[in-house]
Amino acid sequence: LKVVLAGDHAGAAEVRRFRAEAEAVARLQHPHVVAVFEVGEHAGRPFYSMELCPGGSLASAPAPPDPRAAADVLLKVARGVAAAHAAGIVHRDLKPGNVLLT
Repeated sequence: LKVVLAGDHAGAAEVRRFRAEAEAVARLQHPHVVAVFEVGEHAGRPFYSMELCPGGSLASAPAPPDPRAAADVLLKVARGVAAAHAAGIVHRDLKPGNVLLT
């Protein structure tokens, strides 16, 4: 579940951007893009629910055991990003902490 970080202090522009980004990602259907199931609001706070990624983020994952395993992870990330780009979506904060692992 993801919510606006600023919570009740979020401005209207921040809330609009959060909702637009959530709705854009929800339209993507790709095996290497985290699925968004619902975009909504609860108690005045926008949220979206997404696929559970029990592997955590790439930032907290142990190093792959060999170069081929690392290349496999990179290939999957690249394919997911390419799918987003093909849909007109640019990820503005692509970093290991934002790469989620299933």
